[in-house]
Amino acid sequence: MRKIPVGGAIARAYGFGFGHFFTNVALVWSSVALLWAATWFLQQPYLRAMSEIDKDPHMVSATYPMYFLFSLVSLVLVAAQSALITREALGLRTGSALLQFPFGPATWRLAVAFFFYWIVLIVLYVGLFFAILLGLGLVAAAHLGGVGAAIFAIAIIIGLLAFFYIAMRLSFFLAPVAVAERRISLIRAWELAAGNGGRIVVIFIAIFLPFAVAEIAAGIAFVAPLFKGVHAGMTDPERQVLIRSVAAAIASATRNSWYIFYPLSAALGVLLYGMLSGAAALGYQALTREETIPTA
Repeated sequence: MRKIPVGGAIARAYGFGFGHFFTNVALVWSSVALLWAATWFLQQPYLRAMSEIDKDPHMVSATYPMYFLFSLVSLVLVAAQSALITREALGLRTGSALLQFPFGPATWRLAVAFFFYWIVLIVLYVGLFFAILLGLGLVAAAHLGGVGAAIFAIAIIIGLLAFFYIAMRLSFFLAPVAVAERRISLIRAWELAAGNGGRIVVIFIAIFLPFAVAEIAAGIAFVAPLFKGVHAGMTDPERQVLIRSVAAAIASATRNSWYIFYPLSAALGVLLYGMLSGAAALGYQALTREETIPTA
């Protein structure tokens, strides 16, 4: 059984993500611009409602239909970016990077694959949630005490780890399959990763860890001060007021500082998609070398 070279995949992720950054920007500029427009026109009402949630909490629920539409549009535009960058990582691009059409067949295949992927994750998450509720009921009914609680806690950890393992293994080859094999198949993506699940987890950790550290640092620097009103013995109404005020402050900052948030999020998105695509492309090529690639 072929194995993904972990070191090579990580090196490819960083090399392609940073080394091809400006090429990748040229590839996805049109889909990024459309995503900005969708964010401005479809997400702004939600952010505006969130920024005033302390005045009228019901305003947020009124924006849910538009936010749902924004989520669908974002799914397609993210699929467009991922498909274009994956094609570049696989060496399949033809023509100028600046003139790539973002809504070709690969984009729609990948969008559908993403949609079914999220359906699978939602079903697994809901199943895990109800399993936890059932476990809590059994532990309480059996009066198992501390030992039962410890066993249940370990079971929850195992369940969460299994969930994230499935999420990472299932997603790793979705884009290469949609782009190179021209088909939608979660099963094919899962089968390609057979025997490489642990390696894929290591690759994901190596890619996402710096982003997670940066996000935590930003949270400490910019979000933590918003919780300065926390004190011992807070009542439920006080906690609710604090949560609403923090949500309103974050939404207001995002809406008012769009000229910082939009370019920064776009740059980080292109970098992240580049790193993921670079690693997945190398892994895909390593596993399918000398293989007759099935196509729809």
